[in-house]
Amino acid sequence: MSNQAIYLSTPETTAFDVNIYIGTSATPVSTVSVSNALPYTYTLANNDNGITMLPDADVGVILSTAGLRFESASGEKFYVNYRGRNGAQGASLTSKGRAALGTHFKWGGIPFLHDRNIYNATLGIMATEDNTTVVVSDYDPNCVFRQGTNAVGLTDDIITITLDKGETYVLESVGNNGDANRYGWVGADITADKDIAISNGNILVGVV
Repeated sequence: MSNQAIYLSTPETTAFDVNIYIGTSATPVSTVSVSNALPYTYTLANNDNGITMLPDADVGVILSTAGLRFESASGEKFYVNYRGRNGAQGASLTSKGRAALGTHFKWGGIPFLHDRNIYNATLGIMATEDNTTVVVSDYDPNCVFRQGTNAVGLTDDIITITLDKGETYVLESVGNNGDANRYGWVGADITADKDIAISNGNILVGVV
C-alpha cells in the first residue's frame, strides 16, 4: 500500500497539540499542532512499514513497535483518519476514539470469492492496559492463520494472547487455504478482560 498517511482535523478554533506514539513507547514520535483552520497530515512509509502494515514476519506475534496512538495534550477532541492506496485499491480507516474501546467484538469482513493467495483478511488488536488477556474463538476449526513467514502456521481452534498497554497482535487469514480460510473467520469472537481496540479488513479482497 503506497501513499499511506494519517489525517488529523478538529472543529476546535484554538490550536492544540496532539502527541503521536508508536506501539508501547511513552515518548511521542512527533507532537503536532492542529485547529479547525490548521489540519495536519502525518506521512508514513510505503508498503510494509512495520507500523500500519506489517511484513509477514511480524504477523501472528506480539509486537511492541507497531500501531499508532494519538492523544491530545489537554483532552481536546479531534478526528483521525488513515488513508492509503496503490494501483489496485484504496483504503480508509477512521478512528472512533474511546467510544471504540471494549471487551467483546466480532471479526467482520468480506468473504473471498476465489481461493487465491493474493487475498487476505486481517484482525488487528491493541491493548489499553497491562496484562490484558485476549481470546479469539468461534471460527471454523479448519481455518488457519499466518504465524510469521508460515501462512498456515497458526492452527489452534482457540487463540489466547496476553498483551500489555500499547502492544499489538495481528491475525491474517490467507485466501488459498480452502473454504475455511475464504469465509470461516467471519464472525469470530474477540473477547478481552480489559478494554482493547481492534481493526479488521481485507487487502485485495477479491469480490470479482
